[in-house]
Amino acid sequence: MKENTGAVAKCYADAIGGDPISRAALEMEADTPNKAGETILHVESVKGVVENVRFILSAFAKKNLLVRLDNRKQSALHLAAHHGHAKVVEALLSAAKRNLPPSSANDDPVTPFQAYIRQANVINQNTALHLAVLNNDVAIVKLLVEADPNYSHVQNNEGKTPIYIA
Repeated sequence: MKENTGAVAKCYADAIGGDPISRAALEMEADTPNKAGETILHVESVKGVVENVRFILSAFAKKNLLVRLDNRKQSALHLAAHHGHAKVVEALLSAAKRNLPPSSANDDPVTPFQAYIRQANVINQNTALHLAVLNNDVAIVKLLVEADPNYSHVQNNEGKTPIYIA
């Protein structure tokens, strides 16, 4: 189904409209990664179609797609930030606040929500905030900093923090 983008787009529109067959088709694809290790949440986050992202986050919340990483250890948040999709970043952050536990079981000072935001990719150990700063995307930088005010001090593999890059 992922190869035929027109069919997939119609499938989202129909599923969002309440069609059970389209929803079932998407659910079967939901956590099946493509060759890059991307789920449908990754793919839609790259495209920036916020309605589809919200649908995936709501309809398939139990599949934990929010925290799934692709082959480069990138979450959908990384991809949305990198591609400049502020509305998608906002939807992902909102879902993470709702669905991730407020604290970790082992009294780690970093909450699961903070760990989600601070997840570094394998390319340069960049977080979503690094990517937003590198792309000069002020709206996404603001969303990420407001979500985790202590976040700006995470270093990438070059030892650079988002605030240093800015």
